[in-house]
Amino acid sequence: MTFDQIVSAIQGDLNLTSTTSATRIGGWVNRGYRRICLDPFIGIDTINEALGVQVSTVPGNQQLTWSTATTTPVTSVEKILRVYDPATDPSRALAEVTVDEIQNGVLGTAPAQRWAHLAMGASSVTVLLDCVPATSYALQADVLINQTTLSGANVPAFAEDFHDLLIYFGKWQELKKMQNYAGAKEEELAFHGADGNGGRLAQFRLFLALSNHKRLYQGKNADTSSTLSARI
Repeated sequence: MTFDQIVSAIQGDLNLTSTTSATRIGGWVNRGYRRICLDPFIGIDTINEALGVQVSTVPGNQQLTWSTATTTPVTSVEKILRVYDPATDPSRALAEVTVDEIQNGVLGTAPAQRWAHLAMGASSVTVLLDCVPATSYALQADVLINQTTLSGANVPAFAEDFHDLLIYFGKWQELKKMQNYAGAKEEELAFHGADGNGGRLAQFRLFLALSNHKRLYQGKNADTSSTLSARI
């Protein structure tokens, strides 16, 4: 379904026809879209994940920023998941630590071995390296990017059979605005159940988790020496 079709479906269910209501419902739909796409417990962050986003260190500057002004390809960055040095084969992952660990330690020599999140903006992330680069060299990162704001003929970037999630969410919010709390509760339950872990959203989580061949078990990736952090 396109964005316009989702908005139209919500308007039709609630007997709304005005341009004002369409604009308002469009806002609900985009709010729900971000909620679904960025919820770490749903597991579809891959739709807003970019791999191998590259920046170059600045000689004499211990800080390094991933933003639209510095990245190749140009990328709006919300969060950095992993930083690595592409100069080696295979690439060498830098260990993620805290800012305190770097500040309280002895600065190393380039290339960097560790990094820490230093600052986050609306579409940029700055990290602190454990060395002050003397020359410019490339580092790459796997990142989460800003989610697109849907409009017009845009299609939500997840399975179409679950686009009705956005209809439930939009109706839930619009009925609350109408102060139809009983109706809003019905749509809320349809969206994510009584405790936030059920309803159509739970079905979507199960759909994403299903696999005929993936072998998952507790502790499978446990490795105290690994520089890669586990993700939910």
